Amino acid sequence: MPSITKNNKKNFLHLSKGFTLIEILVVLSIMVALTILVLAGYSETGSRLALERTVESFIGDVNSTKQRSASSLSYEENDEVKKLGHGIYIEEGAGEYIIFKDKSETREFSGGDETVRVGEIETGVSVDSIEVGSDNTPNNLSILFSSENGGVYFNGESGSDVKITFRAQGGEDLTRVVQINSSGVASISYE
Repeated sequence: MPSITKNNKKNFLHLSKGFTLIEILVVLSIMVALTILVLAGYSETGSRLALERTVESFIGDVNSTKQRSASSLSYEENDEVKKLGHGIYIEEGAGEYIIFKDKSETREFSGGDETVRVGEIETGVSVDSIEVGSDNTPNNLSILFSSENGGVYFNGESGSDVKITFRAQGGEDLTRVVQINSSGVASISYE
C-alpha cells in the first residue's frame, strides 16, 4: 500500500480545493436560467408600460379634442358663419392617429380637413380592433366632436358607443380597451 508523503499530501489537498467541471456547469446553467427569467420579465413589463402610456395618451387626446371643439370660435366663410368641429382619426394597425379640424364639414376625417397634430402609438403597441355599436367593426374610425350642436359622431353617425382595443406585442393578455360613449366620454374598460 502506497503511503502518502508530505509532498503527496500537499498535492492531494491542493487538487481537492478546486471546482469540478460539473460544479461549474451547474452554476453556469443556473445563471443562464436566471438571466432568461429576468429578461423575459423585463420585456413584458416594458410592453405593459408602453401599452398603458399609449392608452392614457389617447384618452387625454380624446378629452382635449372634445374641449377644443366645445370652445371653438366661429369663423366666416363666403358670408356664412361656421363653427369648426374637432376630431381624431385612427386606423387598425397604424402607429399614429390624427387630430384634425373638420373644415370639410363631413363629420369625419377627409382630405379637406386640417391636421392639428399627430399622436403617436408607442413602438410595440397597435390598434387591434375597432367596434362601433354592437355589430359594426370598421378598420378605421373618425371621432368628431361637433362645436355646432355638441354632438359626437363616429364615422359620420351619432348615437353609438365605440370600443378601441390596443394590444402590446408582449403577449395575448396585454390588451386595453378604450370605450367612448355617445356623449364623448372616454374610459378604459377592463374586459
